Amino acid sequence: AISALCSASEWLETGHTVDGVVLIAPAINTATMKNPNPNNFTGALTPAVRSLFDVAKVFWGMVPAPVRRTSMASALKIGVSLDFFWNLGLRFALGWHQEPHPETVEQYKCPMTKADWAPWLVAFIEANVLRSPSDPVTEALPLQQKIQQLLDAQVKILVVHDPTDTFTPLNNSEDLAEAFDNKVLLEVVELDAGHLVHETDPGQLLDLLEKHGICV
Repeated sequence: AISALCSASEWLETGHTVDGVVLIAPAINTATMKNPNPNNFTGALTPAVRSLFDVAKVFWGMVPAPVRRTSMASALKIGVSLDFFWNLGLRFALGWHQEPHPETVEQYKCPMTKADWAPWLVAFIEANVLRSPSDPVTEALPLQQKIQQLLDAQVKILVVHDPTDTFTPLNNSEDLAEAFDNKVLLEVVELDAGHLVHETDPGQLLDLLEKHGICV
């Protein structure tokens, strides 16, 4: 959710148009919205570990791109079959303060998720880890300001949340909508879909997008 909002904000700042942003059960709370650093990953690392990552980036960047991407994709395909991979990743996503529910882990391991996602995650990792110092970076605004920036530009922000979600509580989404006087749209869908509404019932999600006039 945070990545989607930051990406939409940067896309808008570069002169493009944004029709809408859809957030599925976002793990966003009051503290997250006020944080000027949207990069959860580097912010969670100690200076020593961050230095090791910087050294590793130099050597990793020297590996030919086809070899690098194939190796990462192969490693990820093994990782996604392991509970450890998802437990670690999901705990990290929430700042280590919460143990993910087994049902959520199983949802993330479902075949629909595993089928074609490795190349996309490899591209995401490369864009973040191997970013060149010369690459343009927009000003790091608190997430709250980015959301307001999108709303001011008439960008629709739709939050979809199922009450049976065991990963992020419904009150996260309710607080997010209330913080912006309900200009952030909230749809509570009781589908017994858990955390991954878009995987469990994609048809229902598409109906909601059409209802709110968000193009797909």
